[in-house]
Amino acid sequence: MRASVRYTLARLFVFFACLFVLWLVGLRDPILLLLVAATLSLVLSMWLLSGMREQMSREVYDRVEARTQRKTSEAQKRRDAEVLSDDEAEDVEIERRSRDPQDG
Repeated sequence: MRASVRYTLARLFVFFACLFVLWLVGLRDPILLLLVAATLSLVLSMWLLSGMREQMSREVYDRVEARTQRKTSEAQKRRDAEVLSDDEAEDVEIERRSRDPQDG
């Protein structure tokens, strides 16, 4: 399972656990219950899930880096192909001039 999925599920679990505990304690106003649970779960997640968050960010960084390297190599291949095409065009021009010296 990807780290981002695990982290998201853990965040949801922390939120619903906070929601449940606050409801058991007696906080029954729905809006206040959601706001306090969201705030509490944010603080707890920052502290409890820091390792998972770092693992997720490493995974995202690695994917972005691999994609960047792949695009860079593809761009280099295209540049190499353009240079080859320019060289071929140059060869054609040299051949044309050698056959017809009056144009040159």
